[in-house]
Amino acid sequence: MLVLRGGILEGEQLSAAEVEQLATLPRWTFLQSQLVGAIVAPLNALLGLVSAPLRDLHGLVSARIEQLEAEGQVVAEAAPAEAPSEPAEAVADAEQPIAEAAADEVAEVEDTETRRSPRPRSPPIKRRGG
Repeated sequence: MLVLRGGILEGEQLSAAEVEQLATLPRWTFLQSQLVGAIVAPLNALLGLVSAPLRDLHGLVSARIEQLEAEGQVVAEAAPAEAPSEPAEAVADAEQPIAEAAADEVAEVEDTETRRSPRPRSPPIKRRGG
């Protein structure tokens, strides 16, 4: 049997008890998942509180619709709106002035950007240590 008498971690000497204590710590990924779970749990509770009234309202509206259908008071659903009979060319012609105006605005912005003087760059930051 192997008996631990100590160890070294990041240049520090550890006793046998400290090595045993380190061996019993959970894995890093397990600790990360616990942290994420602790953050997400209150958010899920908040989501449930916010969405519950909407679910209840949906249930009430559905029940009322079924009740009215049973009484025969609900009119059949309206037919879907028909697509406009305008040909695609007319739509393209209507969009052309909009595209031209957008192109003019882009050209104006590019002109003003080229007229600006460039900003002087600040010197790089020197970091200590490392």
